[in-house]
Amino acid sequence: GALIVIDEYDVVPASAEEFHTGVAELIKTLADHSSDCDSRVVIVGVAQSARDLLEQHESIERSVREIYLRPLRKEDVFDFLTEAEKQLSFEFRSSVKDAIVENSLGYPYYVHLVGLECIDAMIARDADSRTVLEEDYERAVRRAVSRAFRSELSKYRAAIKDLSQKEIELVKELVAASHSGVVLRRRLLAAVIEKRLMTAADFNDALIRLQQERRLLYISRNKDDVRFADPRAIYFIIWLAVIVA
Repeated sequence: GALIVIDEYDVVPASAEEFHTGVAELIKTLADHSSDCDSRVVIVGVAQSARDLLEQHESIERSVREIYLRPLRKEDVFDFLTEAEKQLSFEFRSSVKDAIVENSLGYPYYVHLVGLECIDAMIARDADSRTVLEEDYERAVRRAVSRAFRSELSKYRAAIKDLSQKEIELVKELVAASHSGVVLRRRLLAAVIEKRLMTAADFNDALIRLQQERRLLYISRNKDDVRFADPRAIYFIIWLAVIVA
């Protein structure tokens, strides 16, 4: 038996047809010989569904099982940062650690990227310093944007620029609500009405446009759970706000 892990599959371009076909054939072969071979393929990536991730190879849908990984709890992110401090003999100022925990929304990718940038910014400021300050965190976020996500940031900047005021308000509420994990449509509606941001009719109209026309949101089949179609969208929206500020 063997365990084959293919990470960051979402960065493989759709044009790499030979690669996608090869992975599909490998999965089918292992599935067809499962009685003789106890091997597994684990494909990890960001996508709305397993079918989208595998570039719509319908022939292997019966051979794969989709597992949606929920964001980490705030306690988990805090513990991870604390362990990093111990292992690397440095510390985040409490306000910085709280900011990383809150803004990560439970996604390890944000924690890893910004955390490393924080350490680099700390050393660049003072080679003898062992404490990450607020100024280091602000510099880290900006560097993460400019170095790693230039093209993606431009895409989301353009997408947000074209949104109506109602859509912008709804996106802001979804970002804020995402800190608690799964966002329920009815709670999102109650929040915007309580704050007098829009009527129920405005909410439904904006939600539909953001899902069907803008393709920014995903709504579950039972129409109860709402989330961004691409989980990384939250990062870019938060970072855009930081840059604008």
